Amino acid sequence: MLGSVSKPLPVNQSRLGLLVALTCAGLAACNFSSSGGESPDANFDFDGPAFDSTQPDAEPDTAGPEAGADVTIVVDSTAPDVGVADVTSEATLADLSVPDVFSEAAPEDAAVDAGLVADATPDAAADSGSDSGSDGAPEAAASCIVNVFGDHTLRADGTVIYEPGGPHTEIVDVNASPLTPMLEVVQQTGDHACGLRGDGTVWCWPLTGSGGNTSGDLGNGMVGGTGTVGVATQVLVASGTPLTSVAHLSTASDTFYTFPTCAIRTDKTVWCWGFSTAEVQSDGLFQGSLGSNASSPFAIPIASGPSPDGGAYPVLMADQVSVGLRHACVLLAGKVSCWGDNVSGNLADGDPTLAFQPYPVAVVPGMGLPATVDSIGCGFDFTCALASGSVWCWGTDGWKQMANPSVPDQVCNSNYCEQAPVPVQQSLPDGGTSQTPDAGGDQDPLTAITKIVVGYQFACALNGSGNLWCWGANVSGVTSVPEAMPYTSAAPAANIVQVTALGEDWSALRYLTGAGVYVSGSSVVAPYCQ
Repeated sequence: MLGSVSKPLPVNQSRLGLLVALTCAGLAACNFSSSGGESPDANFDFDGPAFDSTQPDAEPDTAGPEAGADVTIVVDSTAPDVGVADVTSEATLADLSVPDVFSEAAPEDAAVDAGLVADATPDAAADSGSDSGSDGAPEAAASCIVNVFGDHTLRADGTVIYEPGGPHTEIVDVNASPLTPMLEVVQQTGDHACGLRGDGTVWCWPLTGSGGNTSGDLGNGMVGGTGTVGVATQVLVASGTPLTSVAHLSTASDTFYTFPTCAIRTDKTVWCWGFSTAEVQSDGLFQGSLGSNASSPFAIPIASGPSPDGGAYPVLMADQVSVGLRHACVLLAGKVSCWGDNVSGNLADGDPTLAFQPYPVAVVPGMGLPATVDSIGCGFDFTCALASGSVWCWGTDGWKQMANPSVPDQVCNSNYCEQAPVPVQQSLPDGGTSQTPDAGGDQDPLTAITKIVVGYQFACALNGSGNLWCWGANVSGVTSVPEAMPYTSAAPAANIVQVTALGEDWSALRYLTGAGVYVSGSSVVAPYCQ
């Protein structure tokens, strides 16, 4: 009986120990080889000594291949594992080369997307949903800050400041030069962060003196070592050349201590680097591309499925990618696919056995999820999607991450969960309460949403009027909110234009109002504008 199942506490105390216990199992020796000629197809051959991704300039073509384009990866499963130090850079890649459509000075439209064009009237409704994307970022108002990403703020001049509550640190390269203009940032708590520059390159920096690179998380070809907080190095492909022509970074809650970072290039291919092994699985999120559970210190292309003939792997393509603690999801042409650990139904793939999936599998629609999804976000064993102004979630519900008490609880591996998308409800004074579902089921679906932000054990949604709604854990390990409720704070919480997930609950959100007020938790923070 469901009533006999006790609701488990989140596995906060165990996840760090599990992560520490996991180590890099070795990087498969790999080599890209072109399919040759003028063919639009491409093959990745992993049986040579290393990657190379020489990327010649070409005529601009920002559209990328159509969904389902015949782009493949070739993997030799017999390739021996080698240590990171053994990886060389002797091979070449031709057919997957992507046009270099970025200039060193960011193009005008990129500057607009990043909020680098000064204007006193921010557009709160412009962002259609990515939780850390640059599209629709507010334009400069009374403050010099135009966006927030975890403990990082983006200023109107394109510089990024790390503001963890202590001294301000401006993100620079090894020559102490600002990395401007920066468009997007994705952060891992207390470890490292990565940012997308306007020229289409990606840079990562440690947030601690220990280097933040225990699993090749900086993507600079090295594992381990020390570094200087806020000093960035460039993300490389395995040939040792820079990863270029990047359009967007992955989105994620910055609470996850170890997870891969991913990027989407202008041809829509997905490239990832860093920690790849799922928390309790021997298979990793990179399994389809590397054929091993190794972490990768280089950006590598990710496969969308198994080889049909023992050699060719189709390349994963996406418009958006979000990475959770033990799973990841992509959005392509409005369709969602997920892969990784499925312990709580967080893949929503319709598999009742909740089996681990090494390659992306399509999300099975549930409870009215529209055919086209606008954006996605992954948390700790749950996923949410924004579609047609409403929000659906699936996966673990231990802290009411589904925000829908009208749906009977299921139990997956001793955790309350939902294995198909469930519409998020809002709590309104209409006769129902957050503890008692409205008579007749879903009477108050959350609507008019323009953006979702998925955190560790909670999620929030922003509407076009600048009002924020949140649900799930609001005091980690203590209390939760079972229906979406209006966010309140001792600091200004109206006309919010940007918000970022921080911490294990929504009591410590960072956000920016249309008046340029920057709030951290319940405190107004004076912007660092020098």
